[in-house]
Amino acid sequence: LIGVYFFLGNSYDNLYKPSRKGEPENDAYLTKAVAAYKKGVEVEQDKTLKTRCLQYLVAAYGPDKLDDPSQAEPLLNEMIKLDPAETANYVMLSKMYEDAGQYDAAEQTLVRAREEWENTFNGVPDLIAIIGTDHRILRVNKAMADSIGVTPEQAAGLRCYEVVHASATIPGNCPHALLLKDGREHTAEIHEDN
Repeated sequence: LIGVYFFLGNSYDNLYKPSRKGEPENDAYLTKAVAAYKKGVEVEQDKTLKTRCLQYLVAAYGPDKLDDPSQAEPLLNEMIKLDPAETANYVMLSKMYEDAGQYDAAEQTLVRAREEWENTFNGVPDLIAIIGTDHRILRVNKAMADSIGVTPEQAAGLRCYEVVHASATIPGNCPHALLLKDGREHTAEIHEDN
């Protein structure tokens, strides 16, 4: 039965009302939800459902429910271990540290998130450029920088059409220009003699 513990936990979780905190029957719903989520983390083979169980467990230990950050911290670390590229997990952990007044730990967590994002971004073999509305390059990955013969830092601020197409003007079929015009995704194959 795939996901049974997540859905059981979620059902109990939905029955719990924070405004009735302290009432035994109401609190029992949250206790049962936590137990089901924990069981889901233990037995679930599907990564998505296991992650959902962890996310809902973190929420159950949040300030509007059990208010126990010491229980949430190891869960967030497990979520980071499961998916190191998911920056939202680092942000949640950092926020928890910040709320507890542990500012150094919060900062270190965000530094880890930035490093993980940069490693992922630069590890992609595809050419990636983040381009501003003025067609200036904001950031490129290592593969893109290598292809245009500059470092990623040197690419920032350059006009994409100048470095990619060796042109003083924006190509007529430029997908970025079309996106800026109508807000929709565009693709184009451009063959250049270089």
